[in-house]
Amino acid sequence: MSHFFAQMENGTARLSDEDLFHAERSLRLKEGEMITLAVDGCKYASEFSAANRFILKERLPDPEPSIAVTLYQGIPKGDKMETIVQAATQGGVSRIVPVSFSRCVSQWDPKNAEKKTARLSKIALEAAKQSGRCQVPEICAPVRPSDIPAEGFDAALMPWEESARKGQKGLNAWWHDQAVKPRTLALIIGPEGGIDETEARMLIARGAVPVSLGPRIFRTETAGFTALTAMMLLSGDLE
Repeated sequence: MSHFFAQMENGTARLSDEDLFHAERSLRLKEGEMITLAVDGCKYASEFSAANRFILKERLPDPEPSIAVTLYQGIPKGDKMETIVQAATQGGVSRIVPVSFSRCVSQWDPKNAEKKTARLSKIALEAAKQSGRCQVPEICAPVRPSDIPAEGFDAALMPWEESARKGQKGLNAWWHDQAVKPRTLALIIGPEGGIDETEARMLIARGAVPVSLGPRIFRTETAGFTALTAMMLLSGDLE
């Protein structure tokens, strides 16, 4: 079933002109065909209206996860960040913050950062529509590792390839050790070359918890989604 984000206007919901055109010309939706709408953070059943006047019908179950996850993602090379944003949005992430680690092969030119962020925001919007979400993850401007806040989250986890070698706990063990389960969580993912030990130590000193993703090393474009999915499973948001 097609899903759109809509705005209320004079008692009815309206799509953007771009979405209405897409619905008519690409999706070929017919008058009265059932769709779903995200309005003000809630999800509703509705019927397609070529006149762009949508009546909200039954309110549907909230698809948003109970745990708000911010992904601090080391900037990868090429177009991998687009894949990361798409997958993480489908997985239920709340916010994505690109991070310029010292080992990042690619560094965003400040002159182009705003343009890149705008493109990633559009990808997040399309992925949120595809996955039937009611919220579009915020895509932030890039930061340095030292800019990752030491506070503001119930927990900050740093999947780090050194963790398994040093006997650090995996996500499952860490989760079940928490007497009070986190409702806000930061996931810190390094770039292709991993997180430099100096930066890792700095983040640990600021409160990040190193954890293991098991005996296998994930690529940067899959590590964040893997950790995110594990957190959604452990918090009951994949039920």
